[in-house]
Amino acid sequence: MIDPKSLIGKEGYFRVGKSSAGRWWLLRPDGRPILYRGVCALWMPDDGSGSEAAAFRKNWEKANGPDAAELVAHCQEILGELGFNAFGEWATPQFWNRGWPYTVLIHTREVYPAATVNPPKHIDVFDPAWQQAYDARCRDICTPLAHQKDLIGYFVDNESGWGQARKDFVWGGDHGPLIDKNVLGEEPLLLQCFLALEENRPGHKAAWDFVLHRHGNSVAQVAKDWGADFASPAQLREHHAKGLALASPGFGIDQDAFTTYFTQEYFRITSECIRRYDPNHLMLGCRHGGPPGDVVLKAYDRRHVDVLSFNNYRPNFHERIEEYYKVAPMPMLNTEFSWVGGSFLDWQKLIVGESFTPEERAQVRTLAVVALEGAFTHPALIGYTWYKFCTRFPSAADPAYGLLNPMGERNHFNEELLKRIHPRLEAIAMGQLLPDSSG
Repeated sequence: MIDPKSLIGKEGYFRVGKSSAGRWWLLRPDGRPILYRGVCALWMPDDGSGSEAAAFRKNWEKANGPDAAELVAHCQEILGELGFNAFGEWATPQFWNRGWPYTVLIHTREVYPAATVNPPKHIDVFDPAWQQAYDARCRDICTPLAHQKDLIGYFVDNESGWGQARKDFVWGGDHGPLIDKNVLGEEPLLLQCFLALEENRPGHKAAWDFVLHRHGNSVAQVAKDWGADFASPAQLREHHAKGLALASPGFGIDQDAFTTYFTQEYFRITSECIRRYDPNHLMLGCRHGGPPGDVVLKAYDRRHVDVLSFNNYRPNFHERIEEYYKVAPMPMLNTEFSWVGGSFLDWQKLIVGESFTPEERAQVRTLAVVALEGAFTHPALIGYTWYKFCTRFPSAADPAYGLLNPMGERNHFNEELLKRIHPRLEAIAMGQLLPDSSG
């Protein structure tokens, strides 16, 4: 039974709520709790775009004709056979409003790229031109979707950088450490990146106004308090260009304070733009590639973010959820997962198309079951998203991202596991069934 006091969202649309046992669920518009099981990248434009799914569409139409409705029904049937019940991100609109939940990404860095701050690969939320562009994009996208019952809600970015002193990666394995490491002083952090922007950038002014207010409106005092050697914003920019990475305790205090301010403004502005045109659907936040750092997570304002979203390709799926949850205890949606990447297998063998040994397949199979079933013992997880629908890897016997290849051939390795795991997840989530710890 869902505790009415826990409900988040608009009645009659998708909501989230916590059961009396303390578990979060995604609630359909009729109030029925479900676990979201989506698939990414059903991206099938008819303009010849180069995605694998577009190639699949082209090949399918050669054999079956150009009826887009039949194609969509065919794809939905495949997903249903595998136990999926939702369309993940990057599904073209012909997949929307077909009785399955779906989500929409209104990407902050794509509406006005000139406002991007790179590094750390984020948007200058203080830029009025970006704010106007984002509002206009939200108007165009959200207005016709405001009353759609199958829409869960909106993401506002994908794997953006947050410029924090904790570096992590969505992949793990050879792409980064399994445990966050402190990189303070190894690369410029968020505040420094904004301070070092060109003088005419709004983020430059916002960051300097923020810092000067905290240090007696004196650049010299800022430098002294940070133990740094610069006499003007221009000189700091020069040092930044030469590789400076501020790392003193004094700078760290201001970095944390600015991060909090930036995070709160980011989610406030994006949510206000979306809700101006659609007050009915959930705010799903930024699809984190890895934990953005405790300061960012602590700055989450529940008025502007309803669900914490994150990608993950690691076997320690449950532990990854807990990394977020211990700082931001809120409902969570995994927005990308597969057992291809991270520590599941030898990534290079997949890239070059080399087949895996029976022993390697068995290892991945064991890790896959333990990871996915174990993840749903965490009370915060309301669903996960498989990445992705179609990929180029041809071997049906080996692990791969895709459920099929552009020729429409199914990946038997993935199908076997998904058909085994999916029917068990609800019972695992309710504590009625233990996850398979042996694989």
